[in-house]
Amino acid sequence: MKKRILFLTAVLSGLLAFPVFAEQMVGRVQIDISPSEDVELASGETYFKPEAVALDSGYEVSGFSVDGKQNSVKKPYTYTISVKPESGHSFDSSTVVEVRGAYEMAVVEKSKNSIKIKANAYPFYVLKEPANFSTNETTYSWDRVQYATGYDILVYYNNKNGDEKIAKKHSNSPKININSFNQSGKEFDHIAVRAVYDKNDNMKQYFASSLYVDSSGSPESPDGEDDEYIFNLITLKASGISKGSFKEYSAKGKKKNKNQKQNDNKKRASDLHNGNQADPNAKGPGEGVVGWRQNGADWYYEVNGRLAQGWQQVNNSWFYFDNQGKMQTNWMKLGDSWYFLNGDGVMLTGWQEINGKWYYFDTDGEAAGKMASSWRLLNEQWYYFDLQNGEMKTGWQNIADKWYFFNLNDTGFPVGAMEKNTVKDGYSIDANGVMQ
Repeated sequence: MKKRILFLTAVLSGLLAFPVFAEQMVGRVQIDISPSEDVELASGETYFKPEAVALDSGYEVSGFSVDGKQNSVKKPYTYTISVKPESGHSFDSSTVVEVRGAYEMAVVEKSKNSIKIKANAYPFYVLKEPANFSTNETTYSWDRVQYATGYDILVYYNNKNGDEKIAKKHSNSPKININSFNQSGKEFDHIAVRAVYDKNDNMKQYFASSLYVDSSGSPESPDGEDDEYIFNLITLKASGISKGSFKEYSAKGKKKNKNQKQNDNKKRASDLHNGNQADPNAKGPGEGVVGWRQNGADWYYEVNGRLAQGWQQVNNSWFYFDNQGKMQTNWMKLGDSWYFLNGDGVMLTGWQEINGKWYYFDTDGEAAGKMASSWRLLNEQWYYFDLQNGEMKTGWQNIADKWYFFNLNDTGFPVGAMEKNTVKDGYSIDANGVMQ
C-alpha cells in the first residue's frame, strides 16, 4: 500500500555526568527451535533446528545442547537451553517463557540473571507429493505417501450450466470416487491432491503438507490455497518453574479451542518480537490487544507469527511499523507526504489540532492520512495550508502575489475559511477571495 521507511533514533547523553538507569524487566522470553525461514524446503526432506534462537532483544541464548537423534522422523530429541538477560535487563518470577516448535517444555531454573529450559521436539518433515495416479471410469487412485494420514483433494468439474467449479474433498486412503461428478449434468475435468498429516497436535506441527499436484505430477495452486510448504507451529508457554514433569507444559493430547487454532503460528519461525498480551477487546497498543507485543516502551504487532512492517490495519485503525517491526508515533514522512500518528500509534485523518495548530489529513482511499498543503476545498469552504508545515492559515495571507483573508474570529463562519464578497480592514474582497 505505502512505502516503508527506516527511522533512526538519536541517543542523547549528558555532558557532565551519566544518569543511572534501573534495570528493565523482560516480560517475555521466546525461544525458537523450528526450521529457519531462510531454509529452502523440499518434499521428502527432514529438518531440525541446529540451534536455539532468541526472538527479541533484552535477552540472549547463552548456551544449549541437544540430546538424541535429529534426523529420524518421529524420533524425539531434547534441548537444554540457557538464557541470560542483556545488559540493563533482568528476569523475575513473572517473566513468561515460550518455546516455539516444542511439544513439551519445562522451565527448570529461573533467577534474575538466568533461565534454564528443557524442551522436547521431533524432526520436521515435508511430506512427498502424491505420485503414480491411475484411473478408471469411477475412481482415481495414487501411491500411498509415507507418514501421511490422509489426502486433501480438489475436484475440478463443470456444472450443468457449464460453469467451472471446484469441490474440496478429503480421503483417509489414496483414492477417490469421482462418479458423482459425471452425473446430473456435471462433467468431470481433473483432480489435484496433496498429502496431509492430521493426527494429534504434538506431531502435526512437525509435518508440512505436500503441494497439490494433478495426475501428471504438476503442481496445482488454486486461489486461496497454499503454494509453499508450511509447518503449523505450536508455541508452548510457561510462567512458573516446573515441578519436575514435562507434562505440565505439553501439546500432547490437548485439543485446542477455536481461538487457540486461530492464534496458531501459520509460518515456520517468526521474526524478532517480545512482550505481553492483554485485553483482546482493546482498540490499540495502549490497552494491549491480542497480537500486540511490548518490549520496554516499544510496541510491535504480530500477524501469523510475523511482525508487521509498514502499514497495518488493526480494528479499523491504521498503524505504521518500521522495518524492525516497531510501531511509530508522532510526525512521520513517507516519500513526499507527511502523516501524524497519535500516542497510541493510530494514523489520524480529518481535522486535527496538534500543539495548538490546525491541520487537515485526507480521509479517503490511497491518500488517507496524508497531510494537506496548499489550497483545499472542504465542506464548500476554501482553506489554505502552509506548503512546508501544513498549518492552516488565518488572517491576511499573500499567495501567488494576491492577498486573501482567512477567517479569524467571525461568528457563524468556520475559522480558517476564506472570506469573499466582504470588506476587511477597509479593503474590499471579491467573489474569488482576492483583495481589490
